[in-house]
Amino acid sequence: MRAWIRVLTLLTLLAPIGLTAAQEPRQGVHGMALIVSPAGLIASHLPMYHAPHDLQVVLSVSPATREDRDFIETLSASTPEILYTISPEPFDLNRLAPEAPDELEEFCAAIYLGHFERGGRQLSERVCFAVEDTLLFRQLQTGMGKDDKAHWHVFELGGERYAAHEIGGAPDFDQWLRLSGGRKLDAGRFRSMRDNTIVGSGKLERGTKLTLVREDGDKVPARIEAVLYRETADLTR
Repeated sequence: MRAWIRVLTLLTLLAPIGLTAAQEPRQGVHGMALIVSPAGLIASHLPMYHAPHDLQVVLSVSPATREDRDFIETLSASTPEILYTISPEPFDLNRLAPEAPDELEEFCAAIYLGHFERGGRQLSERVCFAVEDTLLFRQLQTGMGKDDKAHWHVFELGGERYAAHEIGGAPDFDQWLRLSGGRKLDAGRFRSMRDNTIVGSGKLERGTKLTLVREDGDKVPARIEAVLYRETADLTR
């Protein structure tokens, strides 16, 4: 794992998916949101509830070559509200599982400003990425349970902290935030509260104050610095 990403609760994040899920082929074009930071890159699969896209997967990636790195450096990391997405060449999503016998070490993708399926503008036809680590790998099902509070996985990239919503049963939402919250906001799985109500995708915006609760019950105040990505249409059923 690269030094600029710390995941302190790795066993929690890498939820087991079971033998059936691991053996089911998931070949396809697996679009991803790309989080660009001066400290590195995070790629997040854009999931649905049906195969071959029924996995919530978060990766730490890096440019595969110097040419790829030079292009990535042209992308703006100073305006976090900018959405980048990538459309990779087809591969089996199961190869990103931590225990995959034929793990995917590299993939190439077209990069878009905006959502690649919804009017995004292509910036490059082909940039290749090395897979540094799988940070989250969870199977999704429409009948999954939901807690009375939203859950978030917090990742630390350099000095910045990013939170991904833990997707539950349909309907639900996929969302990424950039947070501030001091030293206690380390990488891990948190339960979130805002005025003691469920935090939904439509209630979050820049400047929103949250209370994140660790697995041990410790409460950590946080503030949303940017909403990077939000999706509901793909997770209605």
